[in-house]
Amino acid sequence: MELVSADYDVLGTKLWIYVVGKNPAAKESIEKAFLRAKEIEKKYSRFIKGNILADLNAKVGEWQTVDEETYALLKFGEDLNKKTQGVFDLSVKGILESLGYDENYSFEERGEGSLGKMEFSADGKVKINAQIEFGGIGKGYAVDEMAKILAEFPGYFINAGGDIFAKGLNEKGEKWKVYFEHPLEVEKMMGYTEVDEKGMGFACSSPTKRQWAGKHHLIDPRTKKPADKMLAVYTQAKNCFLADAYSTPLFVMGYDEAKKNLDDFPVEAMLVDVSGAIYRSGGFKGELFK
Repeated sequence: MELVSADYDVLGTKLWIYVVGKNPAAKESIEKAFLRAKEIEKKYSRFIKGNILADLNAKVGEWQTVDEETYALLKFGEDLNKKTQGVFDLSVKGILESLGYDENYSFEERGEGSLGKMEFSADGKVKINAQIEFGGIGKGYAVDEMAKILAEFPGYFINAGGDIFAKGLNEKGEKWKVYFEHPLEVEKMMGYTEVDEKGMGFACSSPTKRQWAGKHHLIDPRTKKPADKMLAVYTQAKNCFLADAYSTPLFVMGYDEAKKNLDDFPVEAMLVDVSGAIYRSGGFKGELFK
């Protein structure tokens, strides 16, 4: 079988797409998948002015009509906020920017950001009570949207900076492999897993690649500060959206609290404590290197 691949800069990261198929059909579908990712980025990135997210954030405290996709994403975020007792929160935008992680990447602290709940009406309207951002779910959602476009092919692998979905077999007729990047040594791998042919989603939450002045982007809404009770979290789920969404609150919770809550979440996970201790849920697939 032939392996067709391409890479792009999108979603604030490097995107790799590998498809088992023949040109030009595979190449055309890969390009369509990239354009779908670009569309999601343009719509929801907090670093792009004048998009739907910017319009929402310009009208905090007002009821606003949004399209079905945006309504569903916001509702998922608010439901996850309740399920995690506030540990996951789309309204951390203000906190991130107060710590210097703003659209200009100033990395200069200023003021204090605020959090706020969202309200929803039956006719598709939403009211946000603090500015929001989609960093906790955006890449996972985009990866799954790309997977829908590639579903006709017998095997494909999508990697958006560590948010991954893979399905089928590779060009050699073997299972795809996903490696666990070491949280302290990015060039080193902790282990790997083989992907179920039916498809699996993967994500990792770690502050390694987004740090500045002793801070990072994984915010604990309860303290309004970067979470400091976990080294890394690796998640596996039926799709990338769930893997991505739950990796953040598990990281923020910290090792002990995450262990207690894992059974209530639709993901399998490997938790790495700041002490180096490792916990894997019963269904987490993979092997660690010695």
